[in-house]
Amino acid sequence: MVVAYHGAEELRTCLATVSVRYAVTVVDNSQSREVAEVVEGAGARYIDAGGNVGFAAGVNLALSAIRADPPADVLLLNPDAHIAADDVAELHRFLHAAGNDRI
Repeated sequence: MVVAYHGAEELRTCLATVSVRYAVTVVDNSQSREVAEVVEGAGARYIDAGGNVGFAAGVNLALSAIRADPPADVLLLNPDAHIAADDVAELHRFLHAAGNDRI
């Protein structure tokens, strides 16, 4: 899940690595057509927040929207984050490894 405010090119780079393997939801606090086009081009889910509602409210919007799926785990990313899909998989393995019940 990504909460964006403008920064379409940074978002494009962020989504290029994770949206090919994972379902990604992007909440757009900027109501930017460029952000919407990047999200659509990456095959991610786009949510227009209706204005700059802030990071926490953006997260809540996304969680409400994906709750129906229901996701087992949620990773919050900033649009300028660059993480490889394999690294996300490693985080997931660590999260669910024996002895990591409190993580």
